[in-house]
Amino acid sequence: CFYLFCLRAENRSHNNTQLITQSLVGIGVLPDDRLNAAVGGTMIFTTTMSPTEKPFSSVNWSFNVSTPIIVFVINAENIIGPEYEGRITFFPSTASLELRSLTLDDTGEYTVNAVHDGTILNGRTTLVIHEKVSSVLVTSSSTDLVEFSGSVSLSCSASGPSLSFLWLNGSSEVTASDRVQLTDGDSSLTIITVTRFDQGPFRCRVSNPVSTVISDPVNLSITSGCLDIILDFRTLDMSDKLNKRWMRSFFCELETECNILLHFSSTQRNFSIFPLHLDGPENMDLISSPPQGYFAVGSDISLTCSVGSRPPAHFKWFLNGDQLPDTGSELRLMDVQMSQSGNYICQAFNSRTLRYETSPPSAITVLDTLNLTSIQLFMFI
Repeated sequence: CFYLFCLRAENRSHNNTQLITQSLVGIGVLPDDRLNAAVGGTMIFTTTMSPTEKPFSSVNWSFNVSTPIIVFVINAENIIGPEYEGRITFFPSTASLELRSLTLDDTGEYTVNAVHDGTILNGRTTLVIHEKVSSVLVTSSSTDLVEFSGSVSLSCSASGPSLSFLWLNGSSEVTASDRVQLTDGDSSLTIITVTRFDQGPFRCRVSNPVSTVISDPVNLSITSGCLDIILDFRTLDMSDKLNKRWMRSFFCELETECNILLHFSSTQRNFSIFPLHLDGPENMDLISSPPQGYFAVGSDISLTCSVGSRPPAHFKWFLNGDQLPDTGSELRLMDVQMSQSGNYICQAFNSRTLRYETSPPSAITVLDTLNLTSIQLFMFI
């Protein structure tokens, strides 16, 4: 039950008594903002009243107006509502209240009425109990896509109330754009015309007022989409040497990057694109020119590495296991010195198949003229 407290204080200057009833509803006795807590959690209703030497005369806490939580009267035993036995802790110095083992039924309005030093203090706040976010799962319409021609939809599902969704690509937040659509309250992500930068990993972060859960990552496999491109050059002057030079360079790079062949139609003045099969590197051969293994100081030597690879391979050169700064399929050694003697190796790498191939070593010995002549005479004999 609840008591209505009316305190009488003696007014010595007027030799009579008067009732002091100062109401402070919404003036910071309890927070005005809505409070949120999770099922099974704990909420502390902290008042703005500071501890004083003089204790509160009485404090009433109630739920939804009519349900008593606790009635505190100084020098008397506390009265606790049956639903709150073992679930509350009352702090008499500030009239604050702790409520534990929260359930969804604890959602509602909480009211406190306190009397301190002849002043009645009131406060009211609302508590909302939420289930925590759980079962976050991302599904994809496809995980194998073609660059520039494929689209993909990712859907994020989760359990829990008041959910909000946010997508991450790696550590970066995904936002809507011309290519990116966020729908269904941001729980669905659609990427139109995927590029190699859309491979992920994609994660969905789901939040509500009391918890946040991030999904497992989803990765997309995006292969080159150059196969579906048709480049139209009708506006270019084909007799212009600059255009021809630019086109030759551009299409050479495009064929290498995209592993394609380009066919120019003189009638329609456009380029059609045809795929090449990815393979290699394989069938490697390392050729020395001149072909002998002994060379005089000051000689010029050329080493050529040939290999089957689609797209064309990238090359590295090694001398006695140490990588040389040279790249390309040919290594030129000009005005060689004796310090350049050793075993030369060529290594090829296909950036599309991610395969390596290493040549057998080619031994090169650089000698001064006297020693070289002696070896040549010995070989002749």
